[in-house]
Amino acid sequence: MLIWKGGFWGTLGGGQLEFEVLKRAELLLESSDKTHVEEYKLSTDLKQCCGGKVEVYFEKQMPLTKVLCFGAGHVAQQLASVLVGTTIELHIVDERSEWINQLPLGSQGHLIEPLKFLNHNLSDISTKANIAVVMTHSHDLDEKLIDTLASKSDFKHIGLIGSDTKWRRFKHRLGNASLTESMLEKVQCPVGVFKGKSKEPRDIAISIAAQILQWVDEGES
Repeated sequence: MLIWKGGFWGTLGGGQLEFEVLKRAELLLESSDKTHVEEYKLSTDLKQCCGGKVEVYFEKQMPLTKVLCFGAGHVAQQLASVLVGTTIELHIVDERSEWINQLPLGSQGHLIEPLKFLNHNLSDISTKANIAVVMTHSHDLDEKLIDTLASKSDFKHIGLIGSDTKWRRFKHRLGNASLTESMLEKVQCPVGVFKGKSKEPRDIAISIAAQILQWVDEGES
């Protein structure tokens, strides 16, 4: 079971035991302890009829790596599903409530226009993430996001969903406008480690997830 401040993923079976475990975990997140073992007597401590006792082992994990994803469409939905339970904390930004509202548990949705999110820095997330993936419903918006993201020194890796042709056109226009070659080199399009021909959203999401994990691993080596 993964537990973080204000949320969790997975289960220990529910009931009063899980309720107490969540409370204890919240306290431990604020403490300096890295591990902790707590014993719960089901009959006396939790007033549960089944009896017996349970020992729960708590262990703090390394801080999750924040990754920004712009666009909450079909591939982003699958990407969120694939990355749940990994070391990636995925933040998905989209102004369309019908897409943000169906994101799976464990991902963080932000109902706001992507450029507004970036330009006004409404969340410190954009200052803590150094990986971004762009996959909105609009090529025009994609290009504007790449222009903004690539110019920010904080972002080391930027993935763009699309074809080689799409990237050649983007690169030509952006290079002639405001971005240097070193800025454009941060962008990978098509994003993903597999260069297969599948158009299935989950296949593409798995490829992108593998790319993100590879970037994170390279950054920690």
